[in-house]
Amino acid sequence: MQAPHDIAQHNDLPPLEMNQISMDKQGRFMSQCYCGKWNQRNTETNWYTIWNIVLGEIFHRIPAAGVAPQRALQLTRDEMLRRLAAQDNEEAENLSDASTVTIPAKKAYGRLPDFAIALAIGSACPQHALHNVFHVDHEFGDVTPVLVEIKPYISRRTPVDSREFEEELALEFFDAAGDVYIQALCAFLWYPVLQKVIVIIASGPWWTFAEVSRTNQQVDRDLRQFVKKPAKDESSKISCAHIEFRQDHGPLDINDVRWRILHKEVQTMVEDLETRLAARLQNQ
Repeated sequence: MQAPHDIAQHNDLPPLEMNQISMDKQGRFMSQCYCGKWNQRNTETNWYTIWNIVLGEIFHRIPAAGVAPQRALQLTRDEMLRRLAAQDNEEAENLSDASTVTIPAKKAYGRLPDFAIALAIGSACPQHALHNVFHVDHEFGDVTPVLVEIKPYISRRTPVDSREFEEELALEFFDAAGDVYIQALCAFLWYPVLQKVIVIIASGPWWTFAEVSRTNQQVDRDLRQFVKKPAKDESSKISCAHIEFRQDHGPLDINDVRWRILHKEVQTMVEDLETRLAARLQNQ
């Protein structure tokens, strides 16, 4: 696992701006989440609306990117073995083959991230031909390089500058890290062309992130362990202790330089995948 470069190196990235309507929406739903009357049980699902707003504002600038709630990363064990073999033989499947299915097989294993940033690589199908897209040889790729796992916000009565706050936040982050790491392994199996996954963990509005690399030896070992025992009760035993998340966590703020870092990372991924798809089409 590799930590992203120091934030100071990215201060020259252009700022991301949220339009006034989205800012108003975020403020309204943020107030609702903090309100003891409207969010009595302090549930994590109440934070999904805010995260959907912020993620949409950040990544709508990338034409190929879209916010995907509950993105299914589920495969049968035979499909997992086939993709693992493709990786070992350095024969990653075509981008157009690494696509999602409408309904997962009954014997499929995997995870459902709270949110993902999905990339649709390739040319868009003309609007008038969309109803025929399933029946034509339309070159298209689909990958999910960003995963978001949200946990409940800690006690709203705990002062954010207290030691208690940091301790409670660390526990929620640890829980989220274990879940999102397994999700990253599932993403590598689902998308053989994917070389790294950006994982975001959150407790309500507080968040941080890390990069998971397919080439990391521990990740590769965990990937093979997951394929051997993909059932949830077994795969949950895979340790995430080696994940190196950023220590500079903070609340949701589109002006946070970390969003600029993530935006740049995803843009670079899009450019790389589009180049690879173009090269493959040229060689056909």
